[in-house]
Amino acid sequence: MRYILPITKIAAGIAVLLGVIFVSHAVAERFRGHETTSDEELVDTEGAIILDSEKKPLVVEGESINALAEKLKKASTQAEYAPGEKAFEKACELLAGGFFFEAEQKLKELNINYPYAPSVFEARRILGGMNMDRFLSDPKAGGKKTYTVQSGDSYFKIAKEQETSLPNLMVVNGLFSFGNLHKGANLVVMPLHCNLVIDIPNSRLTIEYGKDFLKDYPFKKLISTSGSGVKKTLVNSVEALLENARVVNATSERFRHAHKVIQIDSPQLEIVGEDFEIDDAFSGIILERHQIEELAILLRKGNLVEIRY
Repeated sequence: MRYILPITKIAAGIAVLLGVIFVSHAVAERFRGHETTSDEELVDTEGAIILDSEKKPLVVEGESINALAEKLKKASTQAEYAPGEKAFEKACELLAGGFFFEAEQKLKELNINYPYAPSVFEARRILGGMNMDRFLSDPKAGGKKTYTVQSGDSYFKIAKEQETSLPNLMVVNGLFSFGNLHKGANLVVMPLHCNLVIDIPNSRLTIEYGKDFLKDYPFKKLISTSGSGVKKTLVNSVEALLENARVVNATSERFRHAHKVIQIDSPQLEIVGEDFEIDDAFSGIILERHQIEELAILLRKGNLVEIRY
């Protein structure tokens, strides 16, 4: 019996030792398994890749995921919020809400401050429509004034002295034909002090009143016009031609349906409508019919022209 107690103690010690070894082995295996997965991508039950927070950043073609993400974020921001785009979005919201004056100010801000913004051409198109409607119809726009007919006056005489044109007199006074003038009668006259910019790189004509933008007229076609730099010249004539190339003036009943032709002096080029028959010697710009009709109302001989090549 005296040996039973020592043997029991020895057996218990061996059991404890085996238990410690077993637990240590299990912990070691668990730790080893954790180390293995930390160097690999873990995949959840739906197959989505999970990156361990302690793992080194994944590298794609020499750049880390974070660097690529920053580049994409920057590119996305630039594409969505290019300079001037917020002003254009706000202008559209104002137009939709009927706040036309505020919308016009936003469009002007875009046109002046962000001339190369993606939406600037659309902004100029909208502005042009608003400007032209006001320019021709508002009695205070375009330097309009009231002229009282004097003895011995004629429409030709009034147009020449007031630096305007017969077509313009007809439009701003709402005339369908030129009737007899009576002394003391009043006419609205609008001196035509517009400038014409021929912007060849951007394929557009621009009408300006002083330094103010009025409207753009996109080219339909440009033919045989070459040069470099900036050239300043003048409008040589604004004519209306019949099919036989016969010139008619604004007092003729056939004027309304005649082809309008604007001739530029030095370099010599012409601006015509799309239905005007041209020959091989033609050099100039072709516009849509309604555009050349409008230009013929705004320009007269002697107006300044700037050609940008």
